[in-house]
Amino acid sequence: MLFSFLFACSLGEPDPNSLTVFDLENAVPQKNLSKLCAGLKALDPEIQQAAAENIRIFEPEDTKECFCAALADTSEGLRTGILKGMKGEKRNALGECASNLVKDPKTPSREIAISLMGDISAPIVNVSLMELALNSSDDASIRATAVRAVGGYDDNFDDVASLFSDTNPEIKAAVVEVLSRHRSQKASKSLVKEALVDSSPEVRAAAMSSYGKLSKNKSEAVLCKAMMEDEAPIVRAAAVKAFRKTSSVSAIRCLREKAMVLEEDRDVRAAVLDSLKMADGNAELPAFTVLCDAIPFWLLHYVTDKLPEEDPETDIVKMQNDMDYKNTEKCFAKAYGKRKNLSCHATKYISWFYKQVSANEDLYVPACPGDPEYGQ
Repeated sequence: MLFSFLFACSLGEPDPNSLTVFDLENAVPQKNLSKLCAGLKALDPEIQQAAAENIRIFEPEDTKECFCAALADTSEGLRTGILKGMKGEKRNALGECASNLVKDPKTPSREIAISLMGDISAPIVNVSLMELALNSSDDASIRATAVRAVGGYDDNFDDVASLFSDTNPEIKAAVVEVLSRHRSQKASKSLVKEALVDSSPEVRAAAMSSYGKLSKNKSEAVLCKAMMEDEAPIVRAAAVKAFRKTSSVSAIRCLREKAMVLEEDRDVRAAVLDSLKMADGNAELPAFTVLCDAIPFWLLHYVTDKLPEEDPETDIVKMQNDMDYKNTEKCFAKAYGKRKNLSCHATKYISWFYKQVSANEDLYVPACPGDPEYGQ
């Protein structure tokens, strides 16, 4: 076998950027390691990934040298396509290549590399990333990324739990986030509950998400209170997002209350609409009803000097139309009937939509300041 490898390599290395995925797949039965090694150095990350996936078919003793050399891209730190192609790799021989590079603080793009390495199963990678997470002298963002990458593995629970006392909010938030993956550990829920009242908004936001996953419907009261009362927008948004894909009707009642009170933060409003849009099962119809009923309130308070279409994630009018078209005309008629106190842009928007769904060509759509026809 070694002779055939050497023969294939002796053919000369082709231009990496001329290779296709088809070329790399064909190189496997031909045992053409030269072509596969060249593919690792292509500029296209997809070619890098395909080369890595195919070269892993062979024994590391025949491929490690070119694999490690290609992974260390001096211009960008690491070739991310190769890391993606290592997903599921269990052998330390190849995993060691990546582990050694991210240990070096001078390696560019370490954070991106570490996040991708969470999908590599080799034990040496897990050990290396947990060492980074526990290294108090390393950068906080690097440590937090390492926690997210491998902190959810069962064997790492004790190390992750020990980092709950870390004074850096970025790291503690990452810990709280991954605790939701340790559902069989009783300590997870108690630590997350403690984080719900942490002084750091970042930590509280992570706790909202994790508490929703660990406590399911039992978390609704806590989440409802946070989305209505927490002073930090990031926490209110996280509490709302915890209801994404909910099938609980009582959760929708909470979102209805939130949708009908003034919310100054744009990201929180976007989270409210997204959670309503993504409601599932028995919660779907009540959620669509909220989208309908809240239109007049949203037009009154959030549409002033520009049309909602400029920010699709907060455009409740179009979202209602997209999600529950059969009730759109009724919803728009109600909102149109309450246009008296709306801004010009809000009136224009609901008038235009109502005109479309009602097929009433005589319905007046006003021009607003900034429109070419305004004042004519």
